[in-house]
Amino acid sequence: MSEVHAGFPAHGGRAKARAQLARALWTKAGQRRLPGERELDDALAKQSAEDLEWLCELSPLAPLYLLPTRRFVNALVRQLRALEITRVLEVAAGDGFLARSLQRAAPELEIIATDSGAWSNPHARMTRTERRTHR
Repeated sequence: MSEVHAGFPAHGGRAKARAQLARALWTKAGQRRLPGERELDDALAKQSAEDLEWLCELSPLAPLYLLPTRRFVNALVRQLRALEITRVLEVAAGDGFLARSLQRAAPELEIIATDSGAWSNPHARMTRTERRTHR
C-alpha cells in the first residue's frame, strides 16, 4: 500500500515531496496561493517527472499550467506600471489565478480574464495515446 501524506498518494514513497509542493501551491482551505521563489524551487526540485505530471495534469486539482511566484507577479506589476498600462486582458486564463494575483498586487489595474474552459475536461488536454493510457 502506498504512503499517503496530506492527502497525496505516493508512487515509490514520494508522498512527502508531493505534499510539500501542494503546500507551496494551495492553502489548507484548498485555495491557490502565490509561493515565494525559493519555496517553489525547493518543492519542484524534489519532484519526479511522474509526480509533477500527476499533480499538474492528472490530479483532481489539475490542470496547472502556470506556477507564478510572488517575485514574478511583483515584477510583472512593476513592468505594467512602468509602461503606464491600466487595463490587462488575459486570454486563455485557465482558472484565473494569474489575473487574481495581479489584481491583489495592483488593485488600480483593470484585469479582464477570459477562457473557454475546454481545459476542464482532461480528455480535451490529452493526445490520442494519452487517452488510451489513462482511460
